[in-house]
Order: sequence, then structure tokens, then C-alpha cells
Amino acid sequence: PKLAVDAIAANTYVDALARGGALGDARDLLEAMRKGETPGLPRPDAVSYAVVARALSAAQHPAAARACLDVFDWALDDALMAPAIAKATILACTSLNDNAASPFDFGLRARPDVAAAKRVLDALDGELPPAAVTKLRLFAHQTLTRFDTETWKGTAYDDRRLPAAFRKPSATDKIFRNKGWNEVESGFKLI
Repeated sequence: PKLAVDAIAANTYVDALARGGALGDARDLLEAMRKGETPGLPRPDAVSYAVVARALSAAQHPAAARACLDVFDWALDDALMAPAIAKATILACTSLNDNAASPFDFGLRARPDVAAAKRVLDALDGELPPAAVTKLRLFAHQTLTRFDTETWKGTAYDDRRLPAAFRKPSATDKIFRNKGWNEVESGFKLI
């Protein structure tokens, strides 16, 4: 109780929890740091928020995505918003996609992933420089439309289980990371 932890040590511990798959514990520790009720814990900085946001985003799970949106709101409230936090939150929004949509709704029903990403982007106006917000809007557009294509459906992104640690890249991830979307033939299908 007489020892104090600095922000670097706290961020290292939060990162270790996140990398070890203890996403709930990492979020809870960040919340305790934010509330300031625990003596000896420092206040979180932008790095603290970014570490937890990235870990929750990597989980590719709707519950983790909702927790990531909470972390985003906390960073806004504490005026510690950074592009890394926003980018991780936009990635987390893709886990909110409702794959059970009817084939006959013709896109007229509001998609929860798009609505969440729009809320994130609208909240960034005035919080980040306009050039950074423009880049994030382009990133959100590319990220959300990528999940609409036939090639991406039925891959690891449909698996909604919360992993014990970071999700391993699927074969699809590796192909498109190495080659890029435009370099892959349009008739290419994954089995």
C-alpha cells in the first residue's frame, strides 16, 4: 500500500494481461486506473487506452467490441484520444456485423457495425486533427466494405468465439496482407 506504480509499469501490466488473453482483467484494471479509487495506481494515459482497445479489437467478438466502444468513450471523456485508439475501435466495430441479415432486405436494415463506426467517427470531429479524421474515415470505409464481399464471408471472421489470446491470422488474412485486395483475381475463391 505504500508503493506507487508509475504509468509505464501499469501499462506494461495491462499489456501483459491483454496479451495473455485476460481481456476482462485488462479492461477492469484500466477502469480502476481511470476511477482513481485505488491508491498507488496511476491515472491512465493514451497508451493505456490504446493497449486495451487493440486487445479488445483483436478478439473479434461482439462482447469485446462493445467493451472497446466503452474504452473509446472513456478516452474521449478523459481527453486522451489518439488515432491508434480510434483505429482499434473501428476494427472492433466489424465484430458487430449481423450475419443473420435476410437476403431480401437489400441493405435497407441498419447494420450495427456501420452504425457503431459512424458513431465513433462522428465523435472524433474536433478531437483529432481533420487530416487524421479523414484518414480514419477512409480506413473505416475500406474495413467495413471488406467484410461485405463474398470472398470474406465464411472465413475466420464469422467465428465469434472469444479466444484465449490473440486470434491467429487465417489463410485469408495472409493472402490479402501479402498480395493486397486488388492484386488477387476477382474469380478467386477460398474453400
